[in-house]
Amino acid sequence: KNKAAAQKDLVTMLEKIKHGVFDYLEYFPNSKIALGLARERGAYTMVGEYLDAFMRINGPSLADATRSQYANDVIMWKGLLGENTPVARLSTTGVLEIVNSRPWPSNRRFNNAMTPLRGALKLARADNAKLPDWLFNRKMRQREKVNPDPVTMDEMNRILRWIRANRDPRCLAYFAFMFSTGMRPEECVALLWSDVDFSSRRVSVNKAKSFRGRVGPTKTEGGVRDVDLSPLAMEALEVMKPWTRHEGAEIFQNPWTNKAWYDGRSPRENVWQPCLKAL
Repeated sequence: KNKAAAQKDLVTMLEKIKHGVFDYLEYFPNSKIALGLARERGAYTMVGEYLDAFMRINGPSLADATRSQYANDVIMWKGLLGENTPVARLSTTGVLEIVNSRPWPSNRRFNNAMTPLRGALKLARADNAKLPDWLFNRKMRQREKVNPDPVTMDEMNRILRWIRANRDPRCLAYFAFMFSTGMRPEECVALLWSDVDFSSRRVSVNKAKSFRGRVGPTKTEGGVRDVDLSPLAMEALEVMKPWTRHEGAEIFQNPWTNKAWYDGRSPRENVWQPCLKAL
């Protein structure tokens, strides 16, 4: 059976040679000669080249945080698979064993890390259809469902009391405003005084400051919404007036730098998490 298949391939190759359309790379992608030919043509052959190509092709359309995460995953896969390993020499078993040997903390983390690897290997197979499906149609893992776990009113009051006793008043104002409006952290840190309508006691939520301080649209459908301000929210704004009240300025401020919060991560790591741990 194998001899018959080889004979059939030989006939096909001889016909292609006869008509000047034979491609050595198509039939012998694992050989040293094939790698040399690919280099001469400027074609990609190495794992690292395809991972980098995936980032160049897809990176510009990704959000900053996603692009940064994928870039870190690319570095990880280069180390695990070998940046200078020819893709033609990868084996399906070897790739799957490396993937499954990682101690993935969650299915979501697994899916995110697999995206650049899956994309790079797909590009390689698009360049050479004879390469194997290394991931063997491996599907994404089902993401774990995590039920919301909101704090109770009593817990909210305990949290605000702890922040009042252990942090700057600007931290208290920030979290009091967050509790009373339900705004997302990335929306709250981007809020300007010009977004507040004191006469109607409303605030226009129209932007968010996400990864690395980049200001962009909110996740809300339509991009803009109005939020009513409770007495607690109004009190938080009064607390912030002496520090930041001037045209075009962000309302909430990092007391360690005396500048606007860089993103929502900073107050979470410096105030929220220590508070919950202490309580």
